[in-house]
Amino acid sequence: MRRYEVAQQADEPIDWSAAHVDTTDRRTRVAYTLSFDSDDKLHQWLEAEAGRRGMNPIELMRDLLGEAYRRAA
Repeated sequence: MRRYEVAQQADEPIDWSAAHVDTTDRRTRVAYTLSFDSDDKLHQWLEAEAGRRGMNPIELMRDLLGEAYRRAA
Protein backbone atom coordinates (compact mmCIF):
# COMPACT_ATOMS: atom_id res chain seq x y z
CA MET A 1 0.00 0.00 0.00
CA ARG A 2 1.32 3.39 -0.93
CA ARG A 3 1.69 6.30 1.46
CA TYR A 4 -1.11 8.33 -0.16
CA GLU A 5 -3.46 5.30 0.07
CA VAL A 6 -2.77 4.98 3.78
CA ALA A 7 -3.41 8.71 4.26
CA GLN A 8 -6.62 8.43 2.26
CA GLN A 9 -7.86 5.52 4.42
CA ALA A 10 -6.97 7.42 7.58
CA ASP A 11 -9.38 10.16 6.55
CA GLU A 12 -12.27 7.73 6.03
CA PRO A 13 -14.77 7.32 8.91
CA ILE A 14 -14.59 4.15 10.99
CA ASP A 15 -17.73 2.16 11.78
CA TRP A 16 -17.53 1.32 15.50
CA SER A 17 -21.09 -0.07 15.75
CA ALA A 18 -19.90 -3.69 15.99
CA ALA A 19 -17.06 -2.92 18.42
CA HIS A 20 -17.01 -4.28 21.96
CA VAL A 21 -15.02 -3.28 25.03
CA ASP A 22 -12.45 -5.79 26.25
CA THR A 23 -12.81 -5.84 30.03
CA THR A 24 -10.53 -8.80 30.76
CA ASP A 25 -7.94 -8.19 33.45
CA ARG A 26 -4.46 -7.64 32.14
CA ARG A 27 -1.48 -8.51 34.23
CA THR A 28 1.19 -5.90 34.63
CA ARG A 29 4.71 -7.01 33.81
CA VAL A 30 7.81 -5.67 35.49
CA ALA A 31 11.28 -5.88 33.99
CA TYR A 32 14.60 -5.46 35.77
CA THR A 33 17.86 -4.86 34.00
CA LEU A 34 21.22 -6.18 35.12
CA SER A 35 24.47 -5.16 33.57
CA PHE A 36 27.82 -6.87 33.92
CA ASP A 37 31.27 -6.12 32.67
CA SER A 38 32.19 -8.69 30.05
CA ASP A 39 34.98 -10.06 32.24
CA ASP A 40 32.77 -10.27 35.36
CA LYS A 41 32.99 -13.78 36.87
CA LEU A 42 29.28 -13.76 37.79
CA HIS A 43 28.33 -13.03 34.17
CA GLN A 44 30.60 -15.83 32.96
CA TRP A 45 29.13 -18.27 35.47
CA LEU A 46 25.56 -17.27 34.58
CA GLU A 47 26.14 -17.87 30.87
CA ALA A 48 27.87 -21.21 31.48
CA GLU A 49 25.31 -22.46 34.01
CA ALA A 50 22.38 -21.49 31.80
CA GLY A 51 23.98 -23.35 28.90
CA ARG A 52 24.61 -26.38 31.07
CA ARG A 53 20.94 -26.44 32.09
CA GLY A 54 19.73 -25.89 28.52
CA MET A 55 18.10 -22.53 29.22
CA ASN A 56 18.87 -18.89 28.67
CA PRO A 57 20.28 -16.63 31.42
CA ILE A 58 16.91 -14.91 31.99
CA GLU A 59 15.22 -18.25 32.68
CA LEU A 60 18.02 -19.24 35.01
CA MET A 61 17.81 -15.96 36.95
CA ARG A 62 14.03 -16.40 37.28
CA ASP A 63 14.54 -19.95 38.63
CA LEU A 64 17.25 -18.84 41.05
CA LEU A 65 15.15 -15.94 42.34
CA GLY A 66 12.15 -18.23 42.77
CA GLU A 67 14.26 -20.66 44.75
CA ALA A 68 15.61 -17.85 46.96
CA TYR A 69 12.07 -16.58 47.52
CA ARG A 70 10.82 -20.04 48.59
CA ARG A 71 13.75 -20.47 50.98
CA ALA A 72 13.14 -17.05 52.52
CA ALA A 73 9.45 -17.76 53.17
